[in-house]
Amino acid sequence: MAKLNIQPVTKSRLKEEAAKLEEKKLKGITQVKLFQVGNPDVGILEEEINRFLKEKEDKINVKDVKLCTGSSNSPWTAMVIYEVK
Repeated sequence: MAKLNIQPVTKSRLKEEAAKLEEKKLKGITQVKLFQVGNPDVGILEEEINRFLKEKEDKINVKDVKLCTGSSNSPWTAMVIYEVK
């Protein structure tokens, strides 16, 4: 008889498994990720976008990146349009 290797499940492991299932479900569907920072922090916006793209580089195909410049009273907004591989 085969011996089962049962290990306790942690919250982080459950989150990882849920994320994997979500990615499978969204495969081939166009997604949009929005970013927003207050003016004049456009450098922070670029860093956030680059971090997102680096984390997801092997999981997504980027279709487009749109940037809306902020005025003195409004924030900078960016949108990454991508498809899950």
